[in-house]
Amino acid sequence: MQFQFGNLFKISFFFLCLFVGSFTSFAQKAQIKAAEVVFKKGLEAYAGGNYEEALKHYNQALKISDQLTGAYNNRGNTLEKLGRYEEALKDYEKALASTKKYQKTYYFNTGNCYYNLGQYNKAVKNYNEYIKLDPNNELVYFNRAKIAEAAKKFDKALEDYDKVLSINKNFRPALLGRATLRRNAMLFTESVEDFTTLLKTNPTDANLFYQRGLTRQDMGDFGNALIDYSEAIKLNTNLLEAYASRAAIRLMQEKFESAIPDLTKLINADAKNIFALANRANAFKKIKKFELALKDYDALILLNPNQMEYWIERGGLKRLAAMPDAALLDFNQAIKLNANHHPAYYNRALTYKSLKKFAEALKDYDKAIALVETALTAENKGVGTPKTSKTIETTAKLTPKQAPKSSAIAQELTLRLADYYNNRGYLKNQLTKSAEALKDFDKAIALDSTFAFAYNNRAAAKLATNKLPEALKDCQNSIRLDAQNAFAYQNLALVLAKMGKKAEALTEMEKALRLIPNNEEFLATKTKIEQGK
Repeated sequence: MQFQFGNLFKISFFFLCLFVGSFTSFAQKAQIKAAEVVFKKGLEAYAGGNYEEALKHYNQALKISDQLTGAYNNRGNTLEKLGRYEEALKDYEKALASTKKYQKTYYFNTGNCYYNLGQYNKAVKNYNEYIKLDPNNELVYFNRAKIAEAAKKFDKALEDYDKVLSINKNFRPALLGRATLRRNAMLFTESVEDFTTLLKTNPTDANLFYQRGLTRQDMGDFGNALIDYSEAIKLNTNLLEAYASRAAIRLMQEKFESAIPDLTKLINADAKNIFALANRANAFKKIKKFELALKDYDALILLNPNQMEYWIERGGLKRLAAMPDAALLDFNQAIKLNANHHPAYYNRALTYKSLKKFAEALKDYDKAIALVETALTAENKGVGTPKTSKTIETTAKLTPKQAPKSSAIAQELTLRLADYYNNRGYLKNQLTKSAEALKDFDKAIALDSTFAFAYNNRAAAKLATNKLPEALKDCQNSIRLDAQNAFAYQNLALVLAKMGKKAEALTEMEKALRLIPNNEEFLATKTKIEQGK
């Protein structure tokens, strides 16, 4: 019981000689003797991992004398190592036919062969036969547990792991297997206990710290997960999975500066690591290091020029970095790759607006809105919408309980549509198209009744059309939904001033200035109110 066979454990018996009956001729004895010499060479080659050479020696030994039954068993072992499982089964049958003495070995090894052939029922049947002959061998239960896992019979796998550990509580592969299986079964506390037990006897095993970190991450214990990942990295500075998982948690916690060194480690190890490049680009963007973020998006686009989202992300960065003309080129390329992708039109509209190309901006808003409305109609009818890849990916397993996928998509599209109407309305209001703007704001609020900005923007449009009571109500609703929106206080002050309530108006302007001190626009508004203009 000394060889590990793939994910299974294997029992190998070496037969060096046979009992030679009294009726065996002298010539037959000589043949067996000669066969044993060659057989021993096969054993040596097998022990050295030279399986092809071992197979040649076993073939030669059996050619000299087919009475050397041990060679059948050992040739079967060798054929297994070479992945020739059906041939191995035939040799095990021959070994069993010659003597029942090694029946246990037969059942164990044939079980392994059937496992590797994907014939799990036959494998279990053979292991069960073995257990009848020897119910106290932990290896057979371990192998049966692996089969149960492969067949997704997790309860049975856990039972067999428990049996293994009742026989030998320190059997590391079973502890590891059970810990992993418990994690997958969401038995997180029990999984952590198993990994902790393993670490008591293996305190310098970086992978065990990493695996326990994964379990803690799954159960939402991010603080201890980070400790485990850091310990794993300390023990093995090249354990890239630990860097990726630690970065994922730090990104989730919005600790972008802390995540960047981990992502850089991954990129240094593999310059084509999409996960690391995309996340580092986003992290640089979040901390407003736009130049560094742009370099990462440049690399991503070189790696995959047909990934539309990279062009949109880079275009968005260029717009934020006051590079609107360059941003337009990226949005144009995104639209060229997919003419029905509404975020590309929306972002290009924002860019046109910054360039004061209002007609082009309105046209793109119209297109974005039309595309979302079509997608939303299809989603609500159960047709679904084409899925696109996400730019920002993580390895963090942080999926909360969600609504069914179709309703989640519909909800996202609804919020997008509300945002698009709000932005188009804002531009129309700037272009003194207040009546049209009001219609857009009405639609935005109908789609999302908690949209604070839309209430504030509608208030501005109503103020422009002298609908003061309605404007007042919208300002109040905006502040109720978002008390930190300084611009809602400014609009409220303007409405109150126009209603002749100067003192109240100035009070609201003070609130706006407390939120954004020394804002020039706010100071100018306050002065106008004070002067009664």
